[in-house]
Formats: sequence, structure tokens, C-alpha cells
Amino acid sequence: MKKSLSLLLLSLLCWVAQAQTPVVPNNMYFADIHLQIQEGARADIQKLVDALTKHPGYFQKKVELADAYFPFIEKAFKEEGVPTDFKYLVLQESGLVSDAVSTSNAVGFWQFKEGSATELGIKVNSQVDERKHIIESSRGAARYMLRSNAYYKNWFNTLLSYYQGLTGTKALTKTSDIGAKKMEVTSQTNKYLLTFLAHKVAYENAIGKNPNPTITLQPVKAAPGQSLTEIAMAAQADAAEVERYNKWLMASTVPSDKEYTVMVPYVSGASRPVLAQAGSPTRTTSAASAKGQVAKPQDSIGRIKGFFATLKAKLNNTYEPASVVAQPGDTKDMLALQGNISTSKFARVNDLQANQEVVAGKTYYLQGKRAKSKTEEFHVAQRGETMHDISQQYAIKLNKLLAKNRMEKTESLQPGRVVWLKETRPTSIPVEIRPLEEEETAPAATGVLAQKPAPAAQPSAPVAAAAKPAAAPKQGSISVEVEDTTAAPYVRKTPEKEETVAPSATYPVRNTATAAAKPAAPVTPSAPATQPAKVSATGKHVVEKGETLYSISKKYGTTVNDLLAWNGMEEGAPLSLGKELVVSGSASTQAAAPSTTAAPAPVTAAAPAATASTVEHTVATGETLYAISRKYGVTLADLQKWNNMAENTGISIGQKLIVAAPAAAPAAQPAASPTTAADLTHTVLTGETMYAISRKYGVTPEQIMEWNRKTDTSVRVGESLVIKPKQ
Repeated sequence: MKKSLSLLLLSLLCWVAQAQTPVVPNNMYFADIHLQIQEGARADIQKLVDALTKHPGYFQKKVELADAYFPFIEKAFKEEGVPTDFKYLVLQESGLVSDAVSTSNAVGFWQFKEGSATELGIKVNSQVDERKHIIESSRGAARYMLRSNAYYKNWFNTLLSYYQGLTGTKALTKTSDIGAKKMEVTSQTNKYLLTFLAHKVAYENAIGKNPNPTITLQPVKAAPGQSLTEIAMAAQADAAEVERYNKWLMASTVPSDKEYTVMVPYVSGASRPVLAQAGSPTRTTSAASAKGQVAKPQDSIGRIKGFFATLKAKLNNTYEPASVVAQPGDTKDMLALQGNISTSKFARVNDLQANQEVVAGKTYYLQGKRAKSKTEEFHVAQRGETMHDISQQYAIKLNKLLAKNRMEKTESLQPGRVVWLKETRPTSIPVEIRPLEEEETAPAATGVLAQKPAPAAQPSAPVAAAAKPAAAPKQGSISVEVEDTTAAPYVRKTPEKEETVAPSATYPVRNTATAAAKPAAPVTPSAPATQPAKVSATGKHVVEKGETLYSISKKYGTTVNDLLAWNGMEEGAPLSLGKELVVSGSASTQAAAPSTTAAPAPVTAAAPAATASTVEHTVATGETLYAISRKYGVTLADLQKWNNMAENTGISIGQKLIVAAPAAAPAAQPAASPTTAADLTHTVLTGETMYAISRKYGVTPEQIMEWNRKTDTSVRVGESLVIKPKQ
């Protein structure tokens, strides 16, 4: 039994060790270059990674040294303008052993020969050897990288020149590498570069993860003439440890030829006195804690639990990736450090290119974004916005957002475009461009929205609402009042008073001044129910906010083409607030108007029905034609047909749309089936079909079609159906 238990524990330990071994990806980013790792090179790099992580104890010691030294290397590189990815090279060159010496007599953290060090401003003499000083030697290394990159204009080739020398690298590079942002790494790539990539992969996700580093270094300004022992006593630190981390000082005391910085080490948990620091950073988790970030689990079991917790949240649509708002001066490296992730992962999660820097005030994510929006269905693109901006706003992966909108990466985002956030736009639904509220003009003859009010030239509407019999809703319809277009974008207002005009309908509506359900007086020949709105004495109309040529043509019972002709306007011409339009002329609609001397048509029971409200919807901020079709359970093609819209015609805020099939004219209706007091009326509910309704009442679909004069089995939500009792 004990033997079996031991074997089980050994297997678990092996599994944990394997789970912690980093895997070399097919794509990596170094500085501003995208490296595509071919399979042969990937296998070679993986062998090197396995060797680096083979001995956990040795590997962990290097991680602890990197936790102590890397903040100073990063600061030196940033000050010189060198990518911080070069920091992993110090592990390859010296293993962060300050007094390492190579067979060619190269010394220190970055393995400089004396002549090269002096040339780069690193002081080497009988008193000091700054090749062993982490800050000064890192500054020298950064200067070398800058000088080399000025010639090669390629950071990856600059890395190779650190090994081959400035002239020795020329034969190994190509002219096409100059300024390249994408390169291939193959099994033929120089082994020095493959070894560097192995160090980057092995250590990238291990360094900086301990919230309480074993050793923390504090730079202290040393006074000339001080010894390391005196500095250690003043700093309440161990003198032997101070000497261990300051092997750059060869003399017994600090020289006076320049200002020197001594690195004072502190063990985790030890108290520290207040010292005169040299201004270099020490890595802490205070910034991350202040922003509510939680450290990433360090053990395999913790990572597995975190994975399943995230998966469960995604399935329940409650997943919210951890995020941080960039502050002035923040970089990708700094934000990645707050989230305990690598810089490359931070860039990948936020869909950032290598040359993109973080912007203060914007939100960045420390965990993977979602595949779709959590709440919103659509977003109307504003001026200056990009698809990347929208993906960050709604925490959606950029490639998923592009796929939902059938867009290419290089395709620009047109202002006013309706961006789909949850579902993928069907190919049958065209791209919709909405006019932005601040725009002065917009395309399309029937969708030219009046914008930019001119207060001094904006008189009141010439036609009173009560004097618009032609604007009375059509039979069997619902009228929805225009929502306040001055409300904040993408926030829909809840109607304060709602009532249903048609008893069988289920849509919330408002009463409007133009939708009276009961006529005040009988219809007379002098004022027929189908007469258009009266034209003012001047024969002109002053454009109001939200009006289009199409809505004005309907208001006066004319056509858009007539309005264009009467006003000398071209199709697509801008329409501005306060503009006076001629709304009368020798149009065909005028000739067809009823004569006041004609014999009156007999008033029948169908006449009052002509004043019943039409099923109309007023377009609100943020709505799309497709969303409206889904709201009322109709097809997009029907909406376009009922509203005389072309396939790519846009809609505008305040525009009224017919959202149900217009009722047939009374004269064209066949004789109604005789009804009795025992007949029932069924109002169609969401999800119901003709077959389900027939089963409910024990009749056939054909009988329901006959009783309701329907030519097919289609039904719509809110439709009233006559049901006769079974005989």
C-alpha cells in the first residue's frame, strides 16, 4: 500500500513539473518585431528551454536574482530608449553573476572587455570596475545596442551583433532586414539567437511573480571616503551581503571622482531604515493592490482552479476580465507587471502591435477579452473611433469583432457604421450607416437628416398638429412618439405613459396628438379622410429637427422627386434646420386630390376605420433596421417594402417606420365570414404558430385561414384571429 502511494505521489510530482515547463510558441514578439518560429527552430529552442528549467533549484535562484536586478536594467534601458526585451540577454551572458569572467577575459554582468567598456562610458581602473555594477554596466549595454541598431535598423540583428560584433554581423544579415517588422526563425538561424529566445521563453513567465521577493536591492548614494562596512552599518544591513552585491568597488573606500551608488540588499521581511536613495525603482505590488489586481496563482493546482473558474464565468456570461486604467508615464511593461503577466501576453490580450504604446486614461486588460459583448448588441461608430477602440470599450477580442462585422484588419471604420457586438451580421443584411447627431449633412435623398439648428431662423411649424388629417395613423397600426434625441448617446428613455391603441396588439405605445383613435366629426366630402396636410398660405415648409425629405413628402401627400424639382435640389443635397421648402406645385398628387364639388361618396362603416392607428415605430438613438425588425417579429425585407426603402437606404433618428403589413382597402376585402356571439378572438403571442393555435382550439389551420381571410399560415405577434367554435 505504501509503495503504491509513493508511486502515485511521484507521478503527481512529475506531472506538476511537466505542467510548469514553458512551451515554445510558433509566434513570438521581440522589441517591435514579430518572429515566426518554424517547426525545426521551435524544436531546437524547446530543447534549450527544457535544459534551462531541468533543475528547479538552480532555476529558482536565477529567478530570485532577476527579481532583484531586472527593475534597474529596465530603468536603464528605458532611459536610453532601448527595448526592455534585451534584459533576458544578461541571463544568457553572465547568469546575473556580477564578477563572471569569460575565457576571452570579458567581465561582469554584460561581459565587456576593458577597451569596449571604457569606450561605452563604463569606468574601469584600479579603484572601480563598473562592469560589475548592475546600473552602470546596463547603461553601457544599452548604448551599445543603440549604436548597433543605428546601423542595422533591426533590433533582432542588433542582438546578434552583441555576439558577432558590429562588422562580423554584416555577412549574416540581409538588406531586406532593414526596418523589417516580421522575420522568420528557422533551424538555420544563429544559435546565439535561438539561445536568447530560449531564455526569454523560460524566464518570461517566472520572473516578477513573487509579491515578496527573497532579495530586494536598494540603491544608496555613497559619500566619498566611505567604506562598504560603514555603509552597511548605516543601512542596518549585513556587511558581508553588501560586499557581495558591490564587487565593483576595488578600493577600500568610495572614490571621490564621481557620485557612486551602492546597492544595499535586504532579505524579505527585514525592517529598513530611511535612506538617501538613488532613485531607481524597487518592485512591489502596491500599485497592483491599489487597482484591485489579484496576483496570478503560482502553483499548478491554483492555475487549474483559476482556469475552470474563468471557464464557468464565460459559460454563465458573467466573465469580466481584470483591467487597469493607464496612468501618465505607464508603459506596457509596467502594466504587465501590475497584472503579473508578461509584456508579450499583455500586448496579445489587448491586441496591441509592437509599435503601439499605452495611452493614459484608457482601459487595458490583464486577462483575455470576451468573444462577444456582455450586454450591448450594437454600437454606432463615432468620428475618430477605430475597431480597436470599440474592442477595448466592450472587452471583445479584436479578431472576433472584425469577424462579426465581416471586416478585414486593414479596412477602415466609417463614422456612423453600425457595429455588431453580439451576433455576426448576416450576409443578407447590408452594412448600415447611421447619420451622426453632430453631422451637418448626410447622404441619401430620402434620409437627409436636418442638423445644426439656426435659432434665429427657426420659426414654429406652419401646420398645427390638429390640422393634419392625412397624418392620422393608418388602419390597424400603433404609433410610437419620438424619443428625446437630446438624450445621452446609446441610452434609451423609458416611456412615462404607455397605452395600447389596438386592443389585440402587445407593443408598448404612447398617445400622440396625431394619432387620435376616435374621429371628432363625421367624414364629409369637403374634408376627406385621405386628404393630405394643408399647405400654408406661402406654400412653404420650414424644416424642423429630425425631418427628412421623405417624411416631409408624406406629410404633404407628395413625392420626394416633386420636392426636389420644386426646390431646385439635386438628389442627396444636404437638408439643414430652418430651410424653407416649397411644398406645392403642379405635381401629380395635386391633380389627384378630390374635388370639393364632386358628389360625396357614401359614408360606410369602413370610413371611420381609416382613422385607426397604423403600426408605426419611431426610430430612437442607437437602433438599427435589423433590431427593429426583430423587435416586431417581421422580416427586414418586409420593413423595406412597407416603407418604400431601397436595399441600402439608411434610417434616421425620429423617422417613422411602418412595422406591420398595411391593412387591405375596405372595398377590396372579400365578404367577411359571418360571426356569432360565440366566436372567439385569439391574440397571437410570441413564439406561437398557426398550427399551435389550431391545436389549442381543436380546429384546423385551413379553417383559421378561411375565417380570417388569410392566404397563408403565417401569423405575427399581436395579430387578432377569429376562432369559431367546433360544430
